[in-house]
Amino acid sequence: MLKKQDMGDFCLQVCTNLTCCMMGSDELIKVIQEELGLKKSMELTPDKRFSLMPVQCLGSCDTAPVIQVNEDYFEKLNPKILRELLKKLRDGVPVKPGRQQ
Repeated sequence: MLKKQDMGDFCLQVCTNLTCCMMGSDELIKVIQEELGLKKSMELTPDKRFSLMPVQCLGSCDTAPVIQVNEDYFEKLNPKILRELLKKLRDGVPVKPGRQQ
């Protein structure tokens, strides 16, 4: 879980532990890969703005699935909300961390 390489301006850490996985974190990883053109974990987008890092438990099982963007948690995500979040981050629109539903 240590970062051994440069991460993007937005390091997207997706919880892949049991609860988040059961609630759809695998689908969220696919959305990130599709939206940002990433093929694998620990890869940077060409503009170096985003990186994807699957991680073990983020300790927010009651609000699964969870993604940590830099230091902020985004909880209760689904593919639609995640796409909206990624668009806002790309466009420089302020986002509010926490529960998204």
